[in-house]
Amino acid sequence: SLQNIHLPYGVTTIEELTFRGCSALKKIYIPDSVTTIERCAFLECSSLQNIRISRGVTTISEGAFAGCSALKHIRIPHGVTTIEEEAFVGCSALRYIHIPDSVTTIEENTFADCSRLRSINYNGIFLKSVNGILFSADLKRIIRFPQAKFRVTYIIPNSVTTIEEGAFQECSRIWNIRIPHGVTTIRKKAFYGCFFLKNIHISDSVTTIEEGAFDRCRALQSINCNGPHFKSVNGILFSADLKKIILFPQARTGVTYSIPDSVTTIGKRAFHHCSSLQNIRIPDSVTTIEEEAFCGCSALQNIHIPDSVTTIGSWAFGLCSSLQNIHISDSVTTIGSWAFVECSSLQNIHIPDSVTTIGSCAFGLCSSLQNIHISDSVTTIGSWAFVECSSLQNIRIPDSITTIEEGAFKGCSSLQNIRIPDSITTIEKGAFEDCSALQNIRIPDSVTSIEARAFHGCSSLQNIQIPDSVTTIEFKAFHGCSSLQNIRIPDSVTSIREWVFKECSSLQNIWIPDSVTTIEEGAFEGCSALQNIYIPEGSSMKFKVLMSECYHELFIETERKSLKNP
Repeated sequence: SLQNIHLPYGVTTIEELTFRGCSALKKIYIPDSVTTIERCAFLECSSLQNIRISRGVTTISEGAFAGCSALKHIRIPHGVTTIEEEAFVGCSALRYIHIPDSVTTIEENTFADCSRLRSINYNGIFLKSVNGILFSADLKRIIRFPQAKFRVTYIIPNSVTTIEEGAFQECSRIWNIRIPHGVTTIRKKAFYGCFFLKNIHISDSVTTIEEGAFDRCRALQSINCNGPHFKSVNGILFSADLKKIILFPQARTGVTYSIPDSVTTIGKRAFHHCSSLQNIRIPDSVTTIEEEAFCGCSALQNIHIPDSVTTIGSWAFGLCSSLQNIHISDSVTTIGSWAFVECSSLQNIHIPDSVTTIGSCAFGLCSSLQNIHISDSVTTIGSWAFVECSSLQNIRIPDSITTIEEGAFKGCSSLQNIRIPDSITTIEKGAFEDCSALQNIRIPDSVTSIEARAFHGCSSLQNIQIPDSVTTIEFKAFHGCSSLQNIRIPDSVTSIREWVFKECSSLQNIWIPDSVTTIEEGAFEGCSALQNIYIPEGSSMKFKVLMSECYHELFIETERKSLKNP
């Protein structure tokens, strides 16, 4: 509810995140004694309308005024030399800004998401503004085109050689851009989010187009270019030798596209968010599908990956929510991280014998995936590989796998049975967390460690046998296994960690060996059905020290051999 603040003279530093989220703050007086405003000091002060920066400040730190969405006016005093990245990001009410000639450095994304910004005024040694557009002083680099500045067509000045990172980012009032001869470099995200940009002409002098330069240009219909480094065919951007497809315009009409036979590489983000495409033909000439190549092609239904392809890059088919069938050829050796994440219509997939690596979250959130065949050639299943595959009922882990990585099957709520091979030595954090239909699981003698939350929330799990090879059962490993009735802890375990069996509400019997020297807080909290705790003969005094008094009456001393074979 804080609305007005007057800082007294003598304050020299406004520390990092000091006023973060003070959403009612409208006015603040900053005295001239302040020399430092640290990063994110006024982050998301969404009611702040005006601010005067004190004359002693030399740097406007990273994110200092980020998310100040009501900020209309700001005076930057002479003496400021550096405006760090994202300093004014999200200042959506800011219309004009005057930058003093003392400023020598303006870092990237400084004015991103300033959706009403019409003019940036600056004339100094290092930078210069022309018609409210920010350039380097020699006019060779265009740095920032104000986001709210309207142009049906904008012709970049002939002096420019470099279009800097984010220069036209989210400039939604430009329809056409002409890049003149002389420009050699288009930096990453240069035209990101220019939602109404329909056509772009790239001169033959351009030698470098960095990644994501035209991302999220959802109205883009055509790219025109014909030079020694890049070439367009029917408005689609390729390398000059036509061996790499670089960009398929998002708004290009047609539901089917055949990639030319000359292409060997489908470039990074080449078909990114081309939401109209339903079918794509990939020719046998293609050997590489790079990162995010088809990411967000939400209408894509079927795709055949030819035998020539060896690598499917990360996010290559991520968010292809209509993709029902995919053929992965026998030549593929690696399925990259997030490669098929959120392909929510994909039901079945066969991973060929050639694949050795399934990357992290490769099939995460594939909510319709019911069956998957993993061949014995696979040596790595990455963390979160099948997270939230809520329809997956059965899966076979091959003998070639040694570790079930973190969260690999987390949230596979239809998974009833799974065979863990004898090759596995470690079940990592959250590996089977929230597999609520899992009823039985056999842990082989090869396993030495069950990490934190490995079976947390497996509410249907009734029986589990922990082998003598296990030395460590970590924090919350079986927390919430509410159907688990009996558990035997092997002689190899010395410590029962915090909340390991918390809320195992059906647990009736537990066998604890003499090897256990530590039982941590809450290990059996919420085990409301617990009737018997079997401990070795003559060990009552030891376990009375280790466990709360409420458990003492449940102790049953028994022969040591009975603890091994209850």
